[in-house]
Amino acid sequence: MNYYYITGTSKGIGRALAENILNNENNFIYGISRSEAIAHSNFEQITLDLADVEEVMNFTFRQHKDAESIVLINNAGILGKIRQVGRFDLEEITLGFNVNSIAPAILMNKFISTFQDQRCKKTIFNIGSSAGRNPQPSWSNYCSSKAALDMYARVIAEEQKDHDPAKRINVFSLAPGFVETNMQKMIRKTRHKDFKNVGDFISYKEFGILSKPQEAAEHILTIINNCNEHTEVLLDIRKIEKK
Repeated sequence: MNYYYITGTSKGIGRALAENILNNENNFIYGISRSEAIAHSNFEQITLDLADVEEVMNFTFRQHKDAESIVLINNAGILGKIRQVGRFDLEEITLGFNVNSIAPAILMNKFISTFQDQRCKKTIFNIGSSAGRNPQPSWSNYCSSKAALDMYARVIAEEQKDHDPAKRINVFSLAPGFVETNMQKMIRKTRHKDFKNVGDFISYKEFGILSKPQEAAEHILTIINNCNEHTEVLLDIRKIEKK
């Protein structure tokens, strides 16, 4: 059996990934989100608020003695308020980092401590963002918290080189490109005075640049299933051909 832990399965890319993965009866998913949205015999809902660090710290992974593979997909993320630094409420800064970097870091730490010595294929797959690699005005919390997610993955990859190859955990951080999600809708509604590049994102929609969540999920899942082909930790979906 292949076991998947996916955060943010109630909507967007996370839900599309889960629905795609469930097409294979040998796959079982633990969906980590605040609300349940999928009813399937091979799906178990784990209600967890990633903004609540103490709640995330109390989470534990299951034991999977029959596992052929175990995968953690840190998909959930929030853009948060779009405004320049100096105009944030402090709670808004904390929220963005809790969901985008601290919660995933805790989950990665727990995943490795739980499964490091298990002899099966093990993969951590972060859904990062090109914004974590290129600064975007008014997105300071999102850009920097996604950059932290990338670096955490890179450090883990270096550490895993010291382990027995049979027990190593592969780790990647993927920028999924422009996908039509609620985040994109929120960006397009932002006032120009709060986000000077809002016109670019309106154009992405008008010119059909945005992919649908299901299309992105299919591409991402192909990358996950063929992750041995990739030697770099940081990946960009726009630079990887569809199969």
